[in-house]
Amino acid sequence: MYCINCGAEIDNRSKFCPLCGTKQLKWESLVSEEETSVSEAPVEETEAQASEDITRIKKVLEDFYAGEGEETVEETAEEVPEEAAEEIPEEAAEIFEEGTLSYEDDPGELNVAPMFMEDVEDDPEEKKRSILNYVLFGLIGALILGAGIWTYIQSRRVEVNLNDYVTISYEGYDTLGTATAKFNTKQFEADFGDRIKFRGSDEERDSLEQPSKDKSDAALLIKNCIGGTLDSSSDLSNGDTVIYTWDCDDALAQDRFKVTMTYTDVEETVDDLEEVDFFDPFDFIDVTFVGKDGEAEVELVEDDDEPMVDELYYDVDPIDHLSVGDIVTITVSYLMDEESFVEEFGAIPSVTEMEYEVEDLESDDGPSISGNSSNSGSSGSSGGSTSSSGKGTVLPNSSDKLLTNSDVSGLSKADIQTAINEIYARHGYTFTNPSLLAKFKQYDWYKPTVAADRFSDSVFSTTEKKNVDFLKSKL
Repeated sequence: MYCINCGAEIDNRSKFCPLCGTKQLKWESLVSEEETSVSEAPVEETEAQASEDITRIKKVLEDFYAGEGEETVEETAEEVPEEAAEEIPEEAAEIFEEGTLSYEDDPGELNVAPMFMEDVEDDPEEKKRSILNYVLFGLIGALILGAGIWTYIQSRRVEVNLNDYVTISYEGYDTLGTATAKFNTKQFEADFGDRIKFRGSDEERDSLEQPSKDKSDAALLIKNCIGGTLDSSSDLSNGDTVIYTWDCDDALAQDRFKVTMTYTDVEETVDDLEEVDFFDPFDFIDVTFVGKDGEAEVELVEDDDEPMVDELYYDVDPIDHLSVGDIVTITVSYLMDEESFVEEFGAIPSVTEMEYEVEDLESDDGPSISGNSSNSGSSGSSGGSTSSSGKGTVLPNSSDKLLTNSDVSGLSKADIQTAINEIYARHGYTFTNPSLLAKFKQYDWYKPTVAADRFSDSVFSTTEKKNVDFLKSKL
């Protein structure tokens, strides 16, 4: 048989041309049964021939990949006799006609169709270029995809649950606790700082309330769109319920920040407030009555060794012209505000009012007789109230006449402070200290009509102004 590429005569059973290396397709059809029976050789001879064919094929392929393949094929083709080239079997011609091979006018020049070169390895450099192209196209595609995803993320609305960022904390003592609601700005910016963007003009941005420190868009959103209040934040006890109600500008958040906020009111129960101790303030005083029946007076002596006494005020009513059987009420109040007192001493009075009965007074100036005491309840209880604006006060005439040193001799600093407060009370001043407010409310002459932040001492008479200054100089 002849090679379908170079026309060289080769063994009928060869699958490859030993000269040009071309695979011989349909080689079985080119060999007749008669030729096969004639050309059969012993097994040993066939194996030797196959080994020789393989060696020659390897040599041709090595020369080909070394750049000498084309020259070898041409030289081999020149060595093939013209008669051999012309004597192309009829079966091979059919293959040419089917378009598998091209057979032109010169039968000595046969062009192998590309499909018959499938067993020849591709150029390594060409493979490298193809791989690089695939990698390059892959990277470009990944970048385009990433840019599209990033653009989508940046353009879509941001959804935030505000309840995740608010905490309510408590501090202080039971019955005097305070609550504080705090929005965790730092965590909010860490979660959404890169995603929240203001979408408006510079003029619109400047028209908003600006954050004091952080100038980020997330901080701008918090400052202008997020807020809320506690329904109760002071005088709290363990077990009380506090509610934080949101006050947010959803429209601005959606229009200018593309942020959708979700939230619900936060309801919590107060706990972990420190328990306060209680003390009996009447353990720090000694009450006696001196004088004759009908003219007796109350004499109150404080325990100077007790630090709390310096911050307490004991109001006695009535204080003089006492007779046997009269009831004297002593009320305790703070000189400082109650919260500060608890902060300093960690305790509050267990009772704020005590009643003492005058008993067994002598008809002359005999020895002092102590009265019997009884607990009359908490502060704010009425105890000997009177319609007279001077009754129960330290200096009843402080609004009518100028005070002198003799008027204040023997008064403690607590008494002097009370005398000052009495002048304010006569003009309807509303005390912010609950204890002081309760103290004066027991008198029907006191009418708290003016809030502390609206009060002006311009309502004082000249005498009252001078007396206030005089009393303050004695503190």
